Amino acid sequence: HAATTLSYAQAVATALAAEGRADEALKHHEEYVRLQPQEPKAHFSHGTALLRAGRIDEALHRFEETLRLNPDHVDAHNNYGLALRQIGRLDEAITHFQKAIDLSPDSAPLHNNLGVAFGIAGRLPEAVAQFAQALAIDPGYAEAHNNLGYAFRQRGQLDQAAAHFRDALRLSPRYAEAHNNLALTLAAQGKTTEAISAYRDVLRLEPTYADGYVNLAHALVQLGQISDAANALEDALRIKPDHAPAQARLAELRATSTHPAEARH
Repeated sequence: HAATTLSYAQAVATALAAEGRADEALKHHEEYVRLQPQEPKAHFSHGTALLRAGRIDEALHRFEETLRLNPDHVDAHNNYGLALRQIGRLDEAITHFQKAIDLSPDSAPLHNNLGVAFGIAGRLPEAVAQFAQALAIDPGYAEAHNNLGYAFRQRGQLDQAAAHFRDALRLSPRYAEAHNNLALTLAAQGKTTEAISAYRDVLRLEPTYADGYVNLAHALVQLGQISDAANALEDALRIKPDHAPAQARLAELRATSTHPAEARH
């Protein structure tokens, strides 16, 4: 009854992981591998759980075992690439993402993952091409719109960047990262009032995002709203008291403000 034992061990591990009991889930994944050492799914499931737990070296070993047993395991190539990307082994990550795409060329997430690796490696034209391919496959893929917008912003193509961030937000209105990226892009375009509105959208979604308050403060200063800027910096410091840029900017505002008492509140 090996198959019954295997499926039961996997089911228990999956259920425990869903309940947030990661350590217990890992023990069941280990048992799964012990019972079926020649089963690629056992190694893959264990590797994926290890990757989620941040145990990258162990995860890499499990994905290597998966691919030794099944060289055409698409998800193992992808997850191996994700693990390699996390530790900066970008050339190897790119190789595994490309292999996954060779095996499953119509997967938008695979093209997106390869695009991120290219972007981190500074290969922006290739990153743009992969994000565009992901969107050709799935035009409703908000994350790919956000990533393509980010790549365009890195290239100084701010209008295209803003358009893709807006597409991401049309598809996923509570996408905090896309709101933040749009705000930064609007600020770079000199559209300060719109940027302030976008920063406030970010902070409604992520009220403990200290950098968001600092970014908002910079934009408010540009409009001469010194008191509001100081308040935003104080909010940042309530969240993260050792935030050095917020400390320095607030000290500067207090020193230069014509109404220091107002700036302090």
